[in-house]
Amino acid sequence: EMCIRDRVNRYIDEIFAAVSSDHSSLISSINQPIYHDPLMILRFIRCKIQPITDDSDTFIIPLSVYLALERQKPTPKNTGQYLLSECEHIHNKAVFDTVNRVLNFVRPHGIRGAPMPWSTAGRVLFTKISKAETVLQDVKSVVLSWAALKVGTLPHAGFVVGGEFCAEQFLDVREKRLIALLGQDIVDGEKDWLDYDSAKTEVNLELADAVLEALAEEVIGSLCNFCSTV
Repeated sequence: EMCIRDRVNRYIDEIFAAVSSDHSSLISSINQPIYHDPLMILRFIRCKIQPITDDSDTFIIPLSVYLALERQKPTPKNTGQYLLSECEHIHNKAVFDTVNRVLNFVRPHGIRGAPMPWSTAGRVLFTKISKAETVLQDVKSVVLSWAALKVGTLPHAGFVVGGEFCAEQFLDVREKRLIALLGQDIVDGEKDWLDYDSAKTEVNLELADAVLEALAEEVIGSLCNFCSTV
């Protein structure tokens, strides 16, 4: 566990060191809420067409930082080193994305972004963040606490019983850790799991459609009656 924690800790330090020269830009991005196109949101609610988006669109730390860090890694010399290097790239990308996700929680209105124009949610005034160091340390603490849960546990010698790999024990451990993570996530951010505002908007739109359809049928019926008496 400490080995994983140390690796995550070191890589987070590398990310923060890479952006240390441009804290002003970082603070500016943190103080801006995430923007979502209202028309795209309405299209999704009405037509259930998922907008084509990329998580990197909301990244505060740009993807170029991750790419630059990975290019600095030693070049693998054989197949074994290449496979380990690819695994490290994937793990580092997961850490990088997680850091950005936690940073988005710090932004005004969190990961949901600014309320839609039709939303009745309050437009709360937020105190602007001025010191990047404090925010980055808080982000680091959250990411390390998530890493400590070790949800993505891989097979290792600890699951070998009597000379055979115990798949049942391995799956049981992974399931318990996943349940623990999901439970903690729900407790910490119930409002992010239950989008009451979107549900209310969807109901309002369906009700408006029903009223329009009823009015249209009433008008058509009245016109038919009028025409039949002429």
